[in-house]
Amino acid sequence: MNYNELRPYTAVTMMVALVILAITGGILYFAPQGPGSRIWSFLGLNKHQFKDIHLCLGLTVGILATIHGFLNFSSISNYLKHSSKVWTHPMLWAVAVVFFTVIMALML
Repeated sequence: MNYNELRPYTAVTMMVALVILAITGGILYFAPQGPGSRIWSFLGLNKHQFKDIHLCLGLTVGILATIHGFLNFSSISNYLKHSSKVWTHPMLWAVAVVFFTVIMALML
């Protein structure tokens, strides 16, 4: 089997799952907290169901990201090998974005 045939399926599925993951995350962020949240519902789903969907999609995105990295390993290694300037290095930008995101999440 040619693994290159899996690339578009992996990328598109991950993109759709990420969009729905962001939507469910937004819904859960604005959902009520505390004892009254048991009776809350939105689009016919309660908070527990949204949490389940969010968790399963998060796991799915994690698995798809791993597969995506495996399928695109040669491209990723080429990006990292052929950077000429330090500030255009993709790994530096990736670490900076993740670091900034973690710091912002801790400040919330």
